[in-house]
Amino acid sequence: MGYRSSICFAIKNDVALPLDVNNLLTDYFIKRSINDVNYYSVEDIKWRGVSFFEEFLSELDEELYGFVRVGEGNDDVETSGNFDDFEIYPYTSIVTPFDKEDDDFFEV
Repeated sequence: MGYRSSICFAIKNDVALPLDVNNLLTDYFIKRSINDVNYYSVEDIKWRGVSFFEEFLSELDEELYGFVRVGEGNDDVETSGNFDDFEIYPYTSIVTPFDKEDDDFFEV
């Protein structure tokens, strides 16, 4: 199974994406556009070993993008860029046995 994350990345649509970053976003993320911003999101992805993406972010002006990653751990939240201006906010929730879809859970 492995460790999984949920990610949202927003970037002004006039910023050129390197080919490897574009391929990653195109292959795994859902794209939505609002005004002059492209939003890319994905749920339940293994997010390790993507140093090329992190390097790309480190070279960008923080005003041009927002990035939020929420992992499985209680305090595993990563943000970068100007995520607040792009209205991307981390959100965590509580999961209980009652959230299971298995109807047999309630057998008496």
